[in-house]
Amino acid sequence: MGKKGWIKGVGIMLILAVLFGGVAGCKSKNTKKETTKKEDDGSASLSFQKMRDGGNTFEIIIEDETLVVYDSESKGKNSKNGEKGGSYEVTYTFYGKNPGTTRMTIEEYLHGDLYDTDYYIIEVDDDLNVTIEYDDDRMNLEYMPVLTIGEREITVRLADNASAAEFYSQSGNTIHRDLGKMTDLNGNEKAFTLLDIPYDKSEVKATEVKPGDVIRYHVDTKLEYTSDDEVKEKNWFCDFAIVYAPHTVDCVVVGHLEDITEDELSELLNSDEELEVSMLLKPAP
Repeated sequence: MGKKGWIKGVGIMLILAVLFGGVAGCKSKNTKKETTKKEDDGSASLSFQKMRDGGNTFEIIIEDETLVVYDSESKGKNSKNGEKGGSYEVTYTFYGKNPGTTRMTIEEYLHGDLYDTDYYIIEVDDDLNVTIEYDDDRMNLEYMPVLTIGEREITVRLADNASAAEFYSQSGNTIHRDLGKMTDLNGNEKAFTLLDIPYDKSEVKATEVKPGDVIRYHVDTKLEYTSDDEVKEKNWFCDFAIVYAPHTVDCVVVGHLEDITEDELSELLNSDEELEVSMLLKPAP
């Protein structure tokens, strides 16, 4: 089943294709921008494919509704292909009411459950011409991993390297997974073992890491533990860590924690307490 969305506006056309796989939730997006002619009435339109069986619906949320008004038109809804199966095109056309800029969110629901969210910026000029563009900042955050450390949820901005891509694609096989308990290491990291997600060892090098860096490496060390009232040591291997104090280590940085200050991070991680960690991922765009 396919879904296509495109934006036609003043000087901008965006083409968005989302291919549904055999399992709901598996999809890929390709965005293409082209130059097009100015619409005669200054409006902008978004078109999507809608299932004839009513399986998917769209909800449009505009932050400042004083700037634009929109209507919708369906094309091919009563096709000879019949009421069941296939899809038809629905187009939303936006008309300027007042000059200004606002944000828009379009949520797609599949059989009643939220399936996809797209983010846009709407601009209305002084002549009430409308332009719609993707809100890349919000789109990028939408598809970033979210680590839950203790009770704190933190978005991870991925690095641009092969190890980060591997980390995302491999861990993305499971949308939500528990990673286990993180152990304090050297007073500057919380670390644990993530054997099932590989990384590119050729990218490992001496790196000055900073608080919030998410790193992959290979560390063999010893941990102290108490048994029968005696302090003992055991061998331990780790290959994944979150940095909370600056230092230099042989590693590859695969991401960085967003929206948390260094003081908040130190308060969260700088202790001997083991912390439960889980990870939430959405399919890559």
